[in-house]
Amino acid sequence: RLWCTQRVDFYCITMKKIGSKGQIHGHDEVKVKKNQLSQSKRLAKARGQPVAEAPETYDYIIVGAGTAGCVLAHQLTVGTNNRVLVIENGPPDAHANDRITIPFLEATVWFEPSLDYGLYTADQEILAQYQPGNLPLFGYHYPRVKVWGGQSSSNSMIVIRGRPDNYDDWGKVGPQFHGVWDWKVCLESFKACEKNARKDIDPAYHGFKGKYHVQDQVKTYKVLDLTLKSLLEMGLKHNTDFNTGHQAGAGFFQVNQKNGRRAPQYNYLKSALKSRVEPTPADHLPSPPLGNGDAKMAGLNVRSDSLVTRVLFEDPHNKTRATGVEYLHGKFLYHAIAAKEVILCAGALHSPQILMLSGIGDSYKLNKIGVNCLVDNKNVGQHFKEHAIVPLTASTTLESQVHNPIYTSNGAQLGAYVKMDADGKLPDLKADQSKADMQYNIAADCWDADILGKGFTGNALTVGCCFNEPLSEGWLEIVSADPTVQPVIYLNSFSHPDDMKKMISGVRFAKKLLEHPTLKKEAGVENLSFSDKYGEPSKWGHGDTDAELEVYIRYKAKTSFHPMCSARMGADASKGVVDAYCKVYGTTGLRVIDASVFPDYISGNLNAPTAMLAHRMGELIKKGH
Repeated sequence: RLWCTQRVDFYCITMKKIGSKGQIHGHDEVKVKKNQLSQSKRLAKARGQPVAEAPETYDYIIVGAGTAGCVLAHQLTVGTNNRVLVIENGPPDAHANDRITIPFLEATVWFEPSLDYGLYTADQEILAQYQPGNLPLFGYHYPRVKVWGGQSSSNSMIVIRGRPDNYDDWGKVGPQFHGVWDWKVCLESFKACEKNARKDIDPAYHGFKGKYHVQDQVKTYKVLDLTLKSLLEMGLKHNTDFNTGHQAGAGFFQVNQKNGRRAPQYNYLKSALKSRVEPTPADHLPSPPLGNGDAKMAGLNVRSDSLVTRVLFEDPHNKTRATGVEYLHGKFLYHAIAAKEVILCAGALHSPQILMLSGIGDSYKLNKIGVNCLVDNKNVGQHFKEHAIVPLTASTTLESQVHNPIYTSNGAQLGAYVKMDADGKLPDLKADQSKADMQYNIAADCWDADILGKGFTGNALTVGCCFNEPLSEGWLEIVSADPTVQPVIYLNSFSHPDDMKKMISGVRFAKKLLEHPTLKKEAGVENLSFSDKYGEPSKWGHGDTDAELEVYIRYKAKTSFHPMCSARMGADASKGVVDAYCKVYGTTGLRVIDASVFPDYISGNLNAPTAMLAHRMGELIKKGH
């Protein structure tokens, strides 16, 4: 109860620090920048000295102990004779154990300065669809954490796989992809990963012996029960399992938890290590050799608090063969050698950054910042996709997370999938819903910083309109050869006109939901987003026209923090960065295995698909592919 109370206070204080542009101001940001400056200074000093000690050699070096890195480390270690090194920029999970494992406290992990990368999206001007000129797309803080488990240690725990056609499309990327990727083979990896606690769930679609823990919500709110009732009365079907390949309908999400506590994918890493490892401050770590690092067991070595600065290409007979990595640990630079492969699992923001710092990317841009280009591939950092989300907030007379927190709550406990109208009208629920493209994340909480900033303190209901099938593409840029300088994220949301039309349709449906008689009568729901007191009538009126809704969307849209496609699979180097087996075009001994290689959007949350990808690739690598 004490932790939950602290989380509520922290969350409200943090949200009030977020200005109209979504920027976070104050002490937290200062600490993040201080941490980055310290790391940058250590790197500059280390580069003036010889590399510390002789490098150790491993079969595989995995960069990143997030979901993909943890699953892959387990795959390549357990039951093999492989020597595997995992290098993680952050600390072991015990550094923030209580906040990680208690689901309700995820926001406190997002804004922890020692764990936060300090990423921001760029301010942009995007052409408006329903009025002349441009409308702003404001930049904001983009939480990504560095810790064992990566985003699985701080996400909303929603377990969604996407739709079968997402994965069947992977198999159509090029001839080499046939049979390697499709829904059938991916389903087997999903099942192999999963340990589902629901006893009556269909075994044709679910697994029960894996390490990816999945369970039903422990407890929900009455206002969410009434929201589900309203959705069904509006014409949606009740869907008790979104992961059979049929997403359409409404129901409560299953979550990545075990016994009501978050179950991050560092469980894979710990299983491979066969021991619990507590954090050790970097400055107190023993000096090399590397085997004396944070954790070592049965051929697996985990090096925490270590920043990979570049991939090494030092084979005199093959200048494009990855031979290892350089990394900063404490005050020194180290080299580690990979006898077989270097595998980047640093995520869709940092894997492209490492590629570019290593000379793989657009030659013109790399040369401008002083990086020698090894492989000219203009796709690196491009084709970036995200799921834009727009919240609608209502007050309610019933209990909510604001004043009556449920510590097992993942936030958005209730979900719905609906096919949007292509012209921005209300969706037709009688039409074919098999390819529903809007995911509604519904929480008994208030996510709107502006409404909180105007003094709202009551119980709340939020309907988050999350568009799962964006045609708009953004990009990432590195502005410095210094690896401590974070990449700049250009979301480019709604740059494709169809995306705005679909989002307008989605917001219209959410407005209709909040006006439903059941919610108004039994939950006392009142829409705040378009009210005179808590809305902005001078900017977007009451959301009655396409033009007003477009303005509202531009001001309120954030992302779901689902970055993907920034080093995507492609039929060849002109279309992508990696091949069907995630090997980087133009190199040997180098792969990328994380959400950056998805060839296109996934219709849902990314954690389960990322775990599936790593599991599948682990199997393929062990088979010699």
